[in-house]
Amino acid sequence: VRAAAVTYTNLLNSQNDNNVQLIVLERLEALKTKHPKIIQELLMDVLRALSSPNPDICRKVLDVAMDVVTSRNVAEVVNVLKREVTKTADDTDGAKGVVYRNMLVRAIHGCAVKFPDVAESVVHTLMDFLSTDGGMQVVVFVRAIVEQYPDLRVPLLTKLMNNLDTVAHTSVMGVCMWILGEYSEEADVLREAFEEIMTQLGDPTFLVRQEDKAASERAAAEAAAGPKMVTKNVVLADGTYATQTVYTEAPKAKVDDSTPPLRRILLGGDVFLGAIVSSALTKLCLRASELPEIDPVETKAMTAKTVLVMCGVVKMAEVNASPQKSSLADCRDRLSLCTRALLDPKASAV
Repeated sequence: VRAAAVTYTNLLNSQNDNNVQLIVLERLEALKTKHPKIIQELLMDVLRALSSPNPDICRKVLDVAMDVVTSRNVAEVVNVLKREVTKTADDTDGAKGVVYRNMLVRAIHGCAVKFPDVAESVVHTLMDFLSTDGGMQVVVFVRAIVEQYPDLRVPLLTKLMNNLDTVAHTSVMGVCMWILGEYSEEADVLREAFEEIMTQLGDPTFLVRQEDKAASERAAAEAAAGPKMVTKNVVLADGTYATQTVYTEAPKAKVDDSTPPLRRILLGGDVFLGAIVSSALTKLCLRASELPEIDPVETKAMTAKTVLVMCGVVKMAEVNASPQKSSLADCRDRLSLCTRALLDPKASAV
């Protein structure tokens, strides 16, 4: 059986035909059910097949490998997976990168759940991919690790705050805000989280100025127009004339990218994210009022800033809620509850 497994592994890494590799992986999976220890011995050789450009083969490799990971080989397996995740950052054509990255993140998550010792070594690496198309998988993994391992919360929250300015997806930003509001418990981390969120938000209001809106619409119109075709006569080297057609593009207008991603999303009218941010800030203020390390004056200043942010979010919701009246009503009710929790002494006592 061991000789057969070795032969299958050699075929897997020596053949480039996708059908052959899939058949070999099916044979290895059948061997795994009856002889898992033999597959464990050959696990690193099996993982070499992750270099295949076909995502189906990579998925099958991970299915075979993840069931035989043990405490003795988990460190080596995780190192291979981390190296593969890093390689996906260089996949510019996107043919395999996004799907493959999501598979790797799920596999690493599974290893971290089964073997807590490797959690710290992988989560910091994965957080560098919050800004990619697989950012949702990464932030869900971070949320699970922060919940399960309290000892890792402070460094993970610090890393998350440092990466906030790279997050561009609304759903990923919403989960990041929830994590910061839910798990920032120590005074120093709480202060840093509050200041970082306020820095990313900027000053209320969250409304686009008319001149900025007109400039963005003009840039979008120019981009939609596309290149123009110009035909002209040219003189060739032999003295004859010919017609030449070229495409010319208008110079692209310079876009100001200095706006933080969180503020940019709110300026786009995302009412739901505004409610999440307001809720996270409310949690931080309420928790700050219970910490003796934070002065009451500082707590009141945080509360005032939070209320101003919530007023800005409601105003933004009113302006942008014409197609979605229910969003405005939900936002107003939720932020009214947050405001009452911050300003009403009776609510704080309860």
